[in-house]
Amino acid sequence: MIIIISDSSSDLFELEGLEFASAPLKVHTSSREYIDHGPEEVMEMVEELASTKEKSSTSCPNAAEWLEAFSKDDDNICFTISGNLSGSYNACLQAKNIYEEENDHKVVIIDSYTSGGEIRLLINKAAELIKEGLNIDELEAAINEYSLSTHTYFYSQSVNNLAKNGRIPPLVSKAISVLKISLVGMGSDEGKIKMIHETRGPKKAIDFIYSKMIERGYKGGKVAASTCDNKELEDYFVSKIRNDYPDAEIDLKPCGILCSYYVEHKGIIIGFEGNRED
Repeated sequence: MIIIISDSSSDLFELEGLEFASAPLKVHTSSREYIDHGPEEVMEMVEELASTKEKSSTSCPNAAEWLEAFSKDDDNICFTISGNLSGSYNACLQAKNIYEEENDHKVVIIDSYTSGGEIRLLINKAAELIKEGLNIDELEAAINEYSLSTHTYFYSQSVNNLAKNGRIPPLVSKAISVLKISLVGMGSDEGKIKMIHETRGPKKAIDFIYSKMIERGYKGGKVAASTCDNKELEDYFVSKIRNDYPDAEIDLKPCGILCSYYVEHKGIIIGFEGNRED
């Protein structure tokens, strides 16, 4: 048997039909720590961050927390947020080294080079392949191959938290606030955040994202998206896809704590299947 484990950047906290564990990331504000067990405390965090100019930060699961999530009786496949955005991958690697010295089972780590829905695509593919009977080595090779054809875009009305964490220059954040514009970004091949488009309106942002999805080979394949308190935008995005591909498989989830922190209130992060990009 193979156990699937993900840090909470996937916005996935349970997986029907298979053993699954989530290793939570955390958001630290001036008053408290938000542990990412799901979307339940998202609005509380959003409201606190909107009401203060105090610094906030994030932290990843440490090696001990990853070790606790590993199964002692089975092989484990772990999915992490991009190693260029967080220390989660490195902490998981430390835990893997400790685990494999003390256990006969194996730990495979997949650095997703992304966050949000694209990780769920990888996890769901892994679940399918486990049910087909692939062993841990075959599974690792298949997921690495599949990841070449999955991609990420996101839309944010604010990038204050990205600026606070050094993901983008503070001057960019200030300019966006003054000009009242929003940003579309993508996950780069190196697993970093790349801003690619400025817009004045969420629907225009979705129109742009959908056009980029088509350019990168989307043809009605699987989509996984997470939104932070924006059902209207979620519905508009789904309608764009359904208009062209009525039978497309679309996985929708609310953002957990970590993804809400980065896409911020009313943001959306989208993973999809497209062209293979080596």
